[in-house]
Amino acid sequence: MIWKATHHKLALGCSLISIFLIFLDTTIVNLALPIIEHSFRTSRYAIEWIINGYTISFAAILLGAGALTDFFGIKNIFLIGLFIFAFSSVGCGLSHTINFLNGFRVLQGIGAALILPSSLKLATRGILEQDRKLIISYWAAAGGLGLAMGPFLGGVLISIFDWYSIFFINIFICLPILIYIFFYFPKEKPNFKFKFDFLGQILLSSSLACLIFFFVELPNLGLTSYIVQTSFLIFFITISTFIIYERKIANPLLPIQIYKNLNILITSLQGFLFNFMFYGILFTLTYYYFGYLKLSILYSGIAFLPFTGFVVIGNLYSHKMSKKYGDLKTLQIANCFILLSILIIVMSLYFKLNETILFVVLPIIGLSSGLIVPILTSQVLHGSVSTLHGSISAGFNTLRQLGGAVGIAIFGPLLGLKQDMLTGIVICFILCSISALISLVSNFFIKKPTTT
Repeated sequence: MIWKATHHKLALGCSLISIFLIFLDTTIVNLALPIIEHSFRTSRYAIEWIINGYTISFAAILLGAGALTDFFGIKNIFLIGLFIFAFSSVGCGLSHTINFLNGFRVLQGIGAALILPSSLKLATRGILEQDRKLIISYWAAAGGLGLAMGPFLGGVLISIFDWYSIFFINIFICLPILIYIFFYFPKEKPNFKFKFDFLGQILLSSSLACLIFFFVELPNLGLTSYIVQTSFLIFFITISTFIIYERKIANPLLPIQIYKNLNILITSLQGFLFNFMFYGILFTLTYYYFGYLKLSILYSGIAFLPFTGFVVIGNLYSHKMSKKYGDLKTLQIANCFILLSILIIVMSLYFKLNETILFVVLPIIGLSSGLIVPILTSQVLHGSVSTLHGSISAGFNTLRQLGGAVGIAIFGPLLGLKQDMLTGIVICFILCSISALISLVSNFFIKKPTTT
């Protein structure tokens, strides 16, 4: 089959829609959480797994998804990922218990992880080198737009239908893409010469799952619980084995030596801290709008726009800011604005000042957050050889997703404190400010790039 220019455009469209969809599903569920909690009459701890189940499976599989794409081919992995995503979306919408819903969310995260690298390769397949940067910027913007629009679209769908609609909507988007790619995208033969680190993938997935289980269940069961103790013990054993094993094999899932480069290590930790803060704010605002201010689902979704909408604007202006002030300076400015803005929110909530202060400050946090992500993504690759870029980028994105999961695991119990909800909300924002402060300080330890 001749791969014509028309097919290039349609494949690009499929790629952009799919990346929009998987990031949309990281935030579209936020406003559904209180509704699902009430509908299933379940605990806050179980509800956290609706987000964390997706995030952790996404993070764990993402590290090896790029290698799987190289092994089985773009078309095969993209179709498998999209089918898993669509199938699990149906399962989520039809779930009648919280355990079934959480199980299908884990499956959905696996599908999303397979879609991410294969969709990028789908978008850039066969294009000219001078067009590659532009296509990648479109691809990244589509993901950012999905992340930003999630709470708003979730609010609209839930207010018109019910919580299950946020999952069923995926079917109508996935089906035409599946049909088009299946029939029109060129077939590829698996690259059997490529060796995939299956054991490393299993060890990493197990360790991440046990770590998040430990954080989620610790406030519920306590440190004396054998389940909590066992989960931490398994985490320690699996992550230790993973590190030792990855240092010895020829084709590791994650080359551990890359973190000897201080710049890569600090920037990766900044990615963790950023998602801890960002997802923490999203999670906290959900309960602040719907639980404390008693806004309707629709108005709660609209109330997110001053925050999430400005993230997209920040993404678009990030390159210009970086070019004018440099990466480090831009990161310092953005983190300063985030820190000051969160402190203003803490003071306004603590002293119960007018709520409009929040809506004035949130756009600043959103804009600053939008500036940070593209720069961190670029900064983590500075000073490293190109052959390690895939591993460094995958490790960076995995740590980012882990940061979001840890944030939600910690913030969930705080928002369910027996004292008034406002106290828990204030504590959550204080933790976000600490995260921003650590990120700001860590910028001063980044040195001029050196080759890894």
